[in-house]
Amino acid sequence: MNVILFKHFEYGRNGDIMEWMCGASLAHHGLLGSQNMLKLHNVDLSPIPAQHLASLASCVTSYLRIENVSGCDLVSLLSSLKCEKLGITRQSLGREETQALVQAMESGVETVVLSDGMTLDMEALAEY
Repeated sequence: MNVILFKHFEYGRNGDIMEWMCGASLAHHGLLGSQNMLKLHNVDLSPIPAQHLASLASCVTSYLRIENVSGCDLVSLLSSLKCEKLGITRQSLGREETQALVQAMESGVETVVLSDGMTLDMEALAEY
């Protein structure tokens, strides 16, 4: 049985971290159905366990946007992606995060949009 909890996840300006914790927990236990889109922006995700957040990200089928997030393991999140498009804004990716981004691009993410305030490890990106 799958639960369709939200048609459009968005946390930041008008969301509630408890809803995100619930959705991530449902995803981690295999109870959350596919989600078309997930937008994470201007948020501290430290209350959500890394494995749960990775499970939530893996439910996204079309578009994941990450903007100015903190308190999460971006390596496990990026490594779990199954979406077609990824947008990253105002984030700084170190070597491990950039390698995880490259892995995501090699394993199925078709479009990656990097914009405003984005920094990453150029050597790791060049491996792609």
